[in-house]
Amino acid sequence: MSSRPQQRLALLLVMLMLTLPWSAMSSNNLEDRDDDNRATPKAWGASGSNDTGWISLDAIGADPANGTMAYADLFMDFAPGALLDNLTFEISCDGSDGYWANEPQ
Repeated sequence: MSSRPQQRLALLLVMLMLTLPWSAMSSNNLEDRDDDNRATPKAWGASGSNDTGWISLDAIGADPANGTMAYADLFMDFAPGALLDNLTFEISCDGSDGYWANEPQ
């Protein structure tokens, strides 16, 4: 190989090493970070209790044909260091519209 193509390749590699780290810093996505914040700021009190009462969860995704179970997700916010006590979980189903509860998990 002649030295001319090797010099071009070496120069290209040096330019890539110098420009690639800087190209990541000039992203426009960094400016929109505040708009896409999914965390909800909370102001937690010093003490207290929270009685949520009854919560209705709509379980979806069941298919008796292939044995797929229904599922539902429940997300609750708790203060950092909160102690959970007197927690009960009850499942009820009245059987209307063909609904029934089998092996709740």
